[in-house]
Amino acid sequence: MERQFERAAPLLEVEHREDGIKAFSIEPGHVPTEKSLAEAADSGKDHGHAERFRSATPEVIGAAIAWLATTDADDEYRGKIVHLQREAKKRSLVPGWPEEPMRAVTHT
Repeated sequence: MERQFERAAPLLEVEHREDGIKAFSIEPGHVPTEKSLAEAADSGKDHGHAERFRSATPEVIGAAIAWLATTDADDEYRGKIVHLQREAKKRSLVPGWPEEPMRAVTHT
């Protein structure tokens, strides 16, 4: 389903750009929510996601979406997939995020 949905943004962009509608496909990356953290704590299972993947808070993703929706810099992304964590980091949208460089994970 996700693959099909990502095709919607380019079509919407072509059909409705002149109407002032901005269309993007967004990829938030790993975002732990209160619910997912509570479920992980309740299950007692640690899948090591924090060790393997950079996570962002919902606030980071919200800042990236706000930037995308309210600036003219979005023209290069219209109708495309936007990796929100990458843009938040690249543009320093949230001061102090990310806190530290991601550690390399070695597989044995």
